[in-house]
Amino acid sequence: MNRLNLKIKELDNKYDEKRDSHREPVHIAVDYAVSGQIKNEFIKNLSTAGIFIETNDNLDIGDYIVLTYTNPIDNEDVKIAGVVVRKEKNGVGVKLNPRTKFDKEKAQKKAEKFDPAFAKKIWGPWATVGFGLAIGFVWFLTQVLVMGISVAAKISPNSKPDIAQYTEILNNDTIIFSMATCIAAVVCIYMTSTVIRFRKGASFKEYLGLHKISVKTFINVLGLTIGFIILSSILNSFFDKSQATQFMLDSFKTITSPILFYSALIIAAPVAEEIFFRGFLLEGFRHTWIGNTGAIILTALAWAMIHQQYNLFDKGILFILGLLLGVIRVKTGSLIGCFVMHAFNNLIATVMIALYINSL
Repeated sequence: MNRLNLKIKELDNKYDEKRDSHREPVHIAVDYAVSGQIKNEFIKNLSTAGIFIETNDNLDIGDYIVLTYTNPIDNEDVKIAGVVVRKEKNGVGVKLNPRTKFDKEKAQKKAEKFDPAFAKKIWGPWATVGFGLAIGFVWFLTQVLVMGISVAAKISPNSKPDIAQYTEILNNDTIIFSMATCIAAVVCIYMTSTVIRFRKGASFKEYLGLHKISVKTFINVLGLTIGFIILSSILNSFFDKSQATQFMLDSFKTITSPILFYSALIIAAPVAEEIFFRGFLLEGFRHTWIGNTGAIILTALAWAMIHQQYNLFDKGILFILGLLLGVIRVKTGSLIGCFVMHAFNNLIATVMIALYINSL
């Protein structure tokens, strides 16, 4: 036991000597395995001596861990073994296995392109809430205004305002719904990018994690989406619910401009919603005390609740999808996977509903 303690102390001393080497600040999502458990945190800096992982886990000096992460620049997966040689309040220093020197040096070279102190460049929780409410309000208001103006243009100026007439026009004209969705999506993206630019130093791409994903990740996301669709179908059957909501059935029966409708459903809505929820909101919340898990749950719940056209059961299904989208955002460090899953899910849903309506 004494020999082990001496060895650990020797590792710690060697690490102290090498800490004078240049350390490159980074913000890279990392998974690591220790004692049979998988954790996901962030690498905060890299050097020739090793890496520093920001974590609250109770790791001890001498713990052997295996780390896996993806270089966001070229999306190359890197797997490295290491040993914990230093503990601090906000994380641990890890000495990497010499046999992985090539991967380590390559990762450090890539890391030089990253902006240091990334966490200081995002809005805090209260600013995120405030700006989020403002963006959400304008987003909703834009949809209402576009629909209101479009409906008003279809009604004779001499006729008296009638709510029933307004509702009938909205229910039978998907062009209005599609236009409102697309225009509101543009407004949402513009406002979100403007708020991000107000936070000096953080680019739109960096803030939202708009990094390329590997082909392997792309395929895994598609597979996860198919798995979710199968799960939702099973839940619908078990609880005797229709796979197609009444809102979607009514919309599909009145399609007059398929290209505009599908563009709104498969492109505009997913892009705007992911940028706002899994991009801006989740990034602002995950660096607070609620962490990744709390941010994923909170944004999934908020996202599900804004879909007022669905009943409580359907919102529950959306909540599950929101959780999966949040996990993809955190695990891959990129928002692209969220775009893929959201859009692919909507595409499959439209195909299934179209087939269902044709079978009636």
